[in-house]
Formats: sequence, structure tokens, C-alpha cells
Amino acid sequence: MKLIRKIKSLKTIYKDCFLTIGNFDGMHYGHQALLSNICNRKKIYGGTTIVMLFEPHPIEFLDKKHAPLRIMTFRDKINYLKKWKIDIVICISFNKKMSLMTPEYFLVHCILKNINIKYITVGNDFHFGKNRIGNITYLKKISEIYKFIVFFQSDLCLHGIRISSSLIRKKILNDEFVQVKKLLGHDFCISGKVKHGHKKGRTIGFPTANISLHKHMLLLSGVYAVKVTIPFLSLTVYGVANIGTRPSFYGNQKQLEVHIFDIKVDLYRQRIYVFIYKKIRNEIFFKNVYDLVSMIKRDIKIAKNYFLI
Repeated sequence: MKLIRKIKSLKTIYKDCFLTIGNFDGMHYGHQALLSNICNRKKIYGGTTIVMLFEPHPIEFLDKKHAPLRIMTFRDKINYLKKWKIDIVICISFNKKMSLMTPEYFLVHCILKNINIKYITVGNDFHFGKNRIGNITYLKKISEIYKFIVFFQSDLCLHGIRISSSLIRKKILNDEFVQVKKLLGHDFCISGKVKHGHKKGRTIGFPTANISLHKHMLLLSGVYAVKVTIPFLSLTVYGVANIGTRPSFYGNQKQLEVHIFDIKVDLYRQRIYVFIYKKIRNEIFFKNVYDLVSMIKRDIKIAKNYFLI
């Protein structure tokens, strides 16, 4: 899979391109339907599958205060697309110039003049161009002029409710992780490289691997039962994770700390994947270390009972 930032050279290299466009935050079942669509087209007709996405999320650029918290990091999004064996991912830098483009300029001059489009598939709620005035009706009109096929993916629903990134964020905030998995089609995960912490956990018998959280990935707060995948060891293990500011140690920056059960290994600078399964409790300030240790032991017992280990 190729990840590119500019699309000007594609037209002379690739023919019969099957394209889908979106933000793909979370890679939920609705997104998977779009990916499946272009992949199936390639199997039938040959050609090249292309996913176009935007970084940052347009709302992060246009209205930072009201930008949605991210379900998935950009890196994890790219890794997920690799599993689908997508040929090309085009990551468009969403900036002021992009925000001012008319729908026609974006579609005709940015896409159609640079990519040999045979087929485009998008969701029914797809909007593009300045002030989001471009829509599926306009896209259909352009497809008739430029002779490509357009397919609008109908909404996917669970129990009559439309699957969307917004709904999934709400479920995550409400700690409904069983529902989150049903909507995503996979477990909710936070990944990152382990960094040096203050080693407070080690001094009380519970060493932790610490991960900084992306400023837009702050959906959770509390203590959770988790599974941890450690790729460089080809190992998946269990643990408890605290996501928060560590009030008992007077912290002020939100991060993820995970205590992994029954193994001792140096994870510094290694990338790990923390899968969230169950919220155990909210983050609490403890007046003394004894109370903190007692609560951590309780957290571990609850997590082990949950995982039946």
C-alpha cells in the first residue's frame, strides 16, 4: 500500500481507479462497507483501489472548540487500511486553501484531472467543498458529464439506529464497550509508544507502561480492564489501565498507564495496543498510598474475574 500526500502524478501511472472518500474515524461497519465495495470492484474488473482521507479532520481545522474527539489515531487508521490491502491512500492536508474550494474545483480539478476515476463510492451523507455545499446530487451530475460510475452506500443500522462515528463516540463516553464493538466490528483500541513515566507505580509494586494521548483522543477517563498486544513480542496479555491525570500524584496531563499482569519486560519505546473492555471505576484521589494500593488490588481482582483468569 502506498501512502501519498499529493495526487498530481497518479493519472499517468494508474488506470481504472476505484475511489472512496471520507474521514474514516473508527473504521466502523459503515466505513467497511465502502472499503468492501471498492475492493470487490477491483476483484471483478481489475484496477486500483484508492482511499482519500483528510488530515486534520476538517472540523479540527474549521472549528477547533467543537471538533469531535478521535476514535482512532491516524497511524491506526493507516494500519487498518493495510489489512484491507488498499492500493493507495491519499492523505489530503486540510488547510485554508482546501476549505475555500468550491465543490466543482475539488471534484474536477483536484480529483478528476489527477486520477483516472472509473468508480466512486461514498456514504449518503457525503458533503464536500466550501461550506459543505457539494452533495450526492451534485456528485451524480458530475459523474454523468465525466463518465464515471458513482454508488451511494446506504446507511447501515444496528437495532434500527444508524451506525456513525458520532454514535460510537457517545457509546465510548458512556462506557458501553459491548455496543462499541458491535458498531465498530472490532474492539476499541488506544495505541502508542511507551514513554518514561515518573515510576510511581513501580515504587508501590504496580509498574506501568505509559502512553501519551493525542490531544484529540481524550474520550475516556477512569480505570479499565484491558487486553494489551505487544507486537515486538508477538504477545497479547491482560491488565488494568488508568486513563487520567493521576490526581493522587498531583499530575495535570492526561495519559494512559497500563499495569500488565504476570510479565516483567522493558517496553520503553515499543508500540503497544491497549484494547478497552470494561470500565472498573472513575479516577479517584487517595489521601495515602495504603488506600491507593488497596484499590489497585481490588481493580486487578475485578479485571481478572472479568477475563476469567
